[in-house]
Amino acid sequence: MQTPPWLSGPLAAVLTSLLTALLLLAPLRPATAAAPDPPLSSPSLPTAAATPVAAAASGTAGLPAGLGRPGEPVALVVGYQPYFTATWSALVMRGKRFHERYLPKGSTVEFEPALQGRKIAAAMQSGRVQLGYMGPVSALVAATRSEGSPDALRLVAALGLGHDQCHVLLARVGGPRTLQDLQGSQLAAPRDSCADRFARELLRRRSLAPAVYLGQNIELISSNLRAGRIDAAAVWEPVATRLVQEGVARRIASGRESGLEDGGFLLMRAQLLEQRPDVARAWLQAELDAQRFLADPANAEEIVRLALAQTAGFDAATLWNALYAAPEGTPAGAPRMTLPFVFDEAARRVIAGTMAYLHEAGQVPSDTLAPRALEAELAPAVLRERGLAAPVGRVLPQPARSPGEMPAARVAITVREGGWGEANTRDIRDVLVAVARELQERIPGRPLAPIVVSHSTRAPLSLYERGPRGEYQVQLTVSGDRWAGYVYEFAHEFCHVLANYDRHPHFQAADAHQWFEEALCEVSSLYTLQRFAAEWEIAPPSPRLQAYAQELQASADRFLAEKHRQLPPGQTLAAWYAENARRLRGSAYDRNRNEVVATQLLPLFEENPELWEALGYLNLDAPGGSFEDYLRTWRDNAPPALRDSISYVMALFFGPAAGARDVRKSVELTVPYGLNSGPDGIARLLARLLEPELGTGIELANVPGASGNTGLTRLLASGDPTNALAIIAGNTVWVWAGGAGMVEPRLFEVLGVVSTFESFLFVPADSPFRTLQDVLSFAQANPYRLRVASSGAGGRDELAIRALGARGARLLNLPVSKHDERVAAVLNQRAELLFEEPGDVAELLEQGKLRPLAVLAAQRDPAFPEVPAAQELGFDLRPFGSFRALVAQAGMPPQRVQALRQALARALRSPDWLSYCRQLLSCAPPLSEAQTQGYLQRYFEAAKAYRETLPR
Repeated sequence: MQTPPWLSGPLAAVLTSLLTALLLLAPLRPATAAAPDPPLSSPSLPTAAATPVAAAASGTAGLPAGLGRPGEPVALVVGYQPYFTATWSALVMRGKRFHERYLPKGSTVEFEPALQGRKIAAAMQSGRVQLGYMGPVSALVAATRSEGSPDALRLVAALGLGHDQCHVLLARVGGPRTLQDLQGSQLAAPRDSCADRFARELLRRRSLAPAVYLGQNIELISSNLRAGRIDAAAVWEPVATRLVQEGVARRIASGRESGLEDGGFLLMRAQLLEQRPDVARAWLQAELDAQRFLADPANAEEIVRLALAQTAGFDAATLWNALYAAPEGTPAGAPRMTLPFVFDEAARRVIAGTMAYLHEAGQVPSDTLAPRALEAELAPAVLRERGLAAPVGRVLPQPARSPGEMPAARVAITVREGGWGEANTRDIRDVLVAVARELQERIPGRPLAPIVVSHSTRAPLSLYERGPRGEYQVQLTVSGDRWAGYVYEFAHEFCHVLANYDRHPHFQAADAHQWFEEALCEVSSLYTLQRFAAEWEIAPPSPRLQAYAQELQASADRFLAEKHRQLPPGQTLAAWYAENARRLRGSAYDRNRNEVVATQLLPLFEENPELWEALGYLNLDAPGGSFEDYLRTWRDNAPPALRDSISYVMALFFGPAAGARDVRKSVELTVPYGLNSGPDGIARLLARLLEPELGTGIELANVPGASGNTGLTRLLASGDPTNALAIIAGNTVWVWAGGAGMVEPRLFEVLGVVSTFESFLFVPADSPFRTLQDVLSFAQANPYRLRVASSGAGGRDELAIRALGARGARLLNLPVSKHDERVAAVLNQRAELLFEEPGDVAELLEQGKLRPLAVLAAQRDPAFPEVPAAQELGFDLRPFGSFRALVAQAGMPPQRVQALRQALARALRSPDWLSYCRQLLSCAPPLSEAQTQGYLQRYFEAAKAYRETLPR
């Protein structure tokens, strides 16, 4: 943006500081669209960059710093998940503003939506958000991890509880028909979520083992189901209903059949509870009103309108059915949700089950919620004060609706007075409504929240922050009778609304690709100008605007004639993009470059107006790392009829083969072992720690089999090796050392050794064997009568059995690749002995269900000083120490290897990781880069040499 002559020197510095401060106060999306000048003015359009203005900056003016004293007004920020039905009392609260009845006069409340509860939790712990509505996993992790810190969080109320708000299992159409069909399938669930807990528990109860279990985000799961790349997925509402109504998936199970409950919780910062008990109680009074409103069937239509105003990518029928339509097989009269408000028995069962899942996954140190993390008295006190009892309501089923039964999808536009010069707001509104209809009619059934338009002297933009009732907020700079300007600016901003711009803040990489949306919205402006130039000659929005039709065409012609909008002679868009990609990625508002792209895309939209429908599928999912990923996500989300056109757009940028490439959208971390195994827990924690370090999502893929080699083969076969990682364990290398398979150390790049440990020989607590010598003596007298549950054949465990048998103690190896089944084999007496790492069975040791007999090492483990080492009985088992490491394909670019090693090193120094590895007795000493690079090869050679010493 060029600086005007009057804005220089000290004044410029002051204003720049002021604007920077305003920028930090609230998120917004500065979508720019400068108005065209009148036809008789200069032929070139002056550059107008957006000046961000905080959406809520004025709302907190004059309020006391911090939380203030009891009775004083307070400024609150509330995080909530509009895309999770169990927390929709927050959606009601935002729309109905019940909090205004109870908070001190002059208080302000800003609602901040998020796709994931963990983002709300992080914002609460930073102090930026004081209250949060979220699912059980995020709520309990946040409350547990913050306990004892100055930023402690407390659960204060239960929200909607049910069996199929988060616990819904979908199968793709043409895929698995029953739960038994999940055996050997490709199954996905959002990692570390209530849906993940449901899927894992369902598999455990049915003894089912998918070929691949993927931990993916909800957006990628939706794309993969649409594209048929996965067989089934566990998801939550309203996503589940949307996928079913799209015809890409069907329900095959829910928590109702298995008795698994789900729901949501309201959290507050402990500081708020302690310093402002009046505010905490006032909020719960309002929450009680919101839950009762949600439960009243008379409010159903209004609730759906509120949901429609606060979400993107969902139509009214989908939102209605997600909340009210009872799936097939639901018992008559069963509520869709119960609203207990207090922590009743059902809420406490959800807490207990979720804590057990989190503890098993290594996410929390105990399976019991700390007493202080649950503020259980405040909600009952509010109920008593109101003379009410729990539950405060139930959301009862209502007949399902089809899109045709819901109100017509016409957007309501309000134009605020002031700043428009001699133009009257009625004419302005007529023009804006005409623009909206021209574009919206290309997207049949697409509902939108109302739009409030106001004048600005800065730049045209659409705020990220919606208004108090969920309305979009759009600002235009044009004034007077410059009707071409109104069409140009509003067509640009309305395009952002149709393109789901308000989901940008949820995705870290969104800014890198926003230039493309800006280019599409420039297409929208040019397209609408030209359409209206013809239409206004015959049917203008109002009679007096007919004379301005020529102005519209003149503006469009002037824009398209600008030299900077054209490609250099003989250059393709693909070649031009290759030269300009870095600059585009670095600045979403480089108008000259964006307008080059817009000029190339305009003919495509003019020839295929149905492409405007495709705009509604942009930005629905996390964008991935590259622009090609971003376009692929757009294409995968669009209906089949639109995909060829989007593939053509991809071809313009990347060549004809672009539509066929399978480029990964995020990092895939393969776990070559089953669910709930030691490597599974390690991978889940590493994924959570590495995501913020790498700035991208990490998908988990559990692929057990062949002592880890099946999963490692998946890594080596990846089509995107820079974004493919895996966990490798020592036992796998022992298998290589025996000559099994074609995998070997040279095929991998070690990024870091994350844990080292010794294995133990365990027996059930009631076993007659008290010592290792007891076992050896019995085995000598009874060859192959004692069965040892191990992780596989040909690996380290089997070699340890051979080493113990060198003196005549013949033990029978019982290979069981899945951790849960291996432990169950011993507890259920299908095996007498177990080879395992103590950290992987720590809970069973605490419960007294297992006893260690010996550590297979040269010396005793400090954590188990009373347990003898095998070498004390004369067995040389020094090489049997094991490890787990993070690896990539060999040949990964050195700069990528270095970046991953640095990110991993920071993750391994984090308090969360150190607490975890100490709990599992497996913290690895730091290694130099040279030691890391050669680690696999050295371990392989030591294992190979030791194998040669053992009897055949």
